Amino acid sequence: VTAVNAVDITATLGSINDATTDATTADVVGSSVTLTAGSGIGNSNVIELADGAVVDLSVNVAGNLAATGLGGLTVSSADTTAGNITLDATTLSISGPLASGGGLVLSGSSVLNVNAAVNSAGGVLLQNTGTANIGANISAGTSLSGLNVSSVALNNASLTTTAGSIDLSSGVGSISVAGAAVTM
Repeated sequence: VTAVNAVDITATLGSINDATTDATTADVVGSSVTLTAGSGIGNSNVIELADGAVVDLSVNVAGNLAATGLGGLTVSSADTTAGNITLDATTLSISGPLASGGGLVLSGSSVLNVNAAVNSAGGVLLQNTGTANIGANISAGTSLSGLNVSSVALNNASLTTTAGSIDLSSGVGSISVAGAAVTM
């Protein structure tokens, strides 16, 4: 789907899936993209979004949400009531709230910027990232961890788990902290 302006796709009771997974062609192209589904987005094959896409992703009933940016990806909002969220891009920027009824995986192979609240009923994994700049609150139900992350910068952020651990030591190269709070 390609549009000069905004793209809105809704599957009230169903899901939004890609027919095939490829790493070079975007499934949806527009100045802003809103995908809303009842039972999942990218369940069978991850949805690929154009470089520079600004997206709002929502699963209203139950289902997983998986999207990849083919370059930069800005997530203005993403939520699922009962499912996992997996977001990946060369530069992944979280500018609006993320809420997951399951687990959450964030991966920015070059840069991950988190500048809005992130809440997950399950675990939160920061994965395969060059630099993770965390400037917002991240709350995880079970655990918060990092895997293959070169560096994490916490700037006026808080990391919280309600029933688990926070472990950025085993999978993170370096951590810098400025005005951050960590609560377990």
